[in-house]
Amino acid sequence: MNSQASMAMRIKFLEALNEQLRLEAVQQPAPREPAGSFWPVYIVSGLMSVSLWTLSWIA
Repeated sequence: MNSQASMAMRIKFLEALNEQLRLEAVQQPAPREPAGSFWPVYIVSGLMSVSLWTLSWIA
């Protein structure tokens, strides 16, 4: 009988915790999209890497 009471207490605790976390999740603002796209950064970084590699071979 004690194990059933313990299990019931665990279930009640987890239900309360679940409800609290659900309410906190509703209050959180939705994640926003990044301000801009990042692909130009990758292109510039790649071009600089190729340029430096080429200059290192020339020098």
